[in-house]
Amino acid sequence: MNKSLFPVSQYGWNYIGWSVGFVLLSLLLKLSLFVFFFFFTTLFFLFLFRNPEREIVRFEEKSVLSPTDGIVSAIEPIENSYYAHKLTISSSILDVGILRSPCSAHVKSIHKHYGNRLRASNPLSCKLNEKIILELEDAFLNTIKIEYKLDGSFLPVVIDSKKEVTQSLRDGFMLNGTVILYLPHNFRFNVKVGDAVCAPKSLVGYFS
Repeated sequence: MNKSLFPVSQYGWNYIGWSVGFVLLSLLLKLSLFVFFFFFTTLFFLFLFRNPEREIVRFEEKSVLSPTDGIVSAIEPIENSYYAHKLTISSSILDVGILRSPCSAHVKSIHKHYGNRLRASNPLSCKLNEKIILELEDAFLNTIKIEYKLDGSFLPVVIDSKKEVTQSLRDGFMLNGTVILYLPHNFRFNVKVGDAVCAPKSLVGYFS
């Protein structure tokens, strides 16, 4: 996933393959209506699973980049915790689903919570939806926790398991979800609520 040069994510190959297969079958059976339907389905999957190459912007040490495309929907304080801030990025089905590492770090823990795929508007989605929680520690012992939560997606959220991650490289896929960054007291933001962010070009902030 990290060094993928394919214009389509590997997580979409099965969907695209089946769709193309149905196009060919419909052509063979001369079912014109189904040919058009599965042709547009194929285009839809190609759009959903697009895997664009992006210029890697180099920031200073201790920087944290956006792990996903989307909109910063909230920045909230946290009390009585190692983490002092919670930043929420909301992604839609129109955003690129490729996830990227926000910083170069050691993976302290990774936990997958299986669950539902309710829409974000459902009040139960926060507690019941499928999610992956990742905790990273950089070379300066700064720790960041990342929660990837599905919101009404027909696909699971995927994080490539590894011991070390490199800033800006691809490390997973999530279609239509919410990413929450839990950040410590010494973090300084470079974004505000309402900002559009793009992985890995957008700088979220720095550890001081």
